[in-house]
Formats: sequence, C-alpha cells, structure tokens
Amino acid sequence: MKYLIATLGVFLLMGCQTTNKVTPTIESSHLLESAQPSQEDNPFLNTMKPIVCGSANKILNRIMKEFEEEPIIIWKDDTYGHRIMIFMNEETGSVTALEWANEKTVCFLSTGVQAQLNKKINRSSSKGY
Repeated sequence: MKYLIATLGVFLLMGCQTTNKVTPTIESSHLLESAQPSQEDNPFLNTMKPIVCGSANKILNRIMKEFEEEPIIIWKDDTYGHRIMIFMNEETGSVTALEWANEKTVCFLSTGVQAQLNKKINRSSSKGY
C-alpha cells in the first residue's frame, strides 16, 4: 500500500512540474483589448451548451401526446447529416427543436414558448432580443 501511495505521489509531482519561464506582462489594458478580435471581425461564438438526449420513441411520444406538438419543418443537417425537426403547437405556442444523433437517439436543441409562424410574426419582434 505504501508503494502505491509513493507511486501516486511521484506521478502527482511529475504532473505538477513548473517551468522556469516568466509570464510576460502587458503594461497597458489597451494592448490586451487590441489583441482580442472585435465582434465585427469574428461575429461567431462557440459555446459549450449542454444537450439532453434520449430514446427517440419516448421523446416523440411525449412531445406529440402531452404537448400536442406536430412537426412543422424537417431538414438534413449540412455538417453532420443528422435529421433535424421542429415541432410546434400553434394553439399554445410551444415549440421543440430536435436532432437525431442516430436512428434511436434524439437530442433537444431547444424548447420554447410563444412561438409564432412567419405569417403571424410581429415585424418589430424579428430583431431578436
């Protein structure tokens, strides 16, 4: 047991080695800001949004029976080839976007309320937030 602890200690110390490098300091916050790409240069943002996936049959049954949502649009994802579907209940405005990871697994991309189809959208609300 003591050999195991000693071995783990050696690996811990090896993994925590420090180098003799000095981190450069930036004298001015202006230099730091100029090093960052502006939003105009790179308007995209990658996020680590958690995605919930589960049994396609169970999720579809619940969406269609409990929330009475029906598919309104379907397409094939250009990047991964997955099937994407949007379900909506026009009466309640509930909406669900799903992506099929495979034949038996579906993932929630988004769920929402107060959804409006294009013919009903208030033009002032189309600017986003």
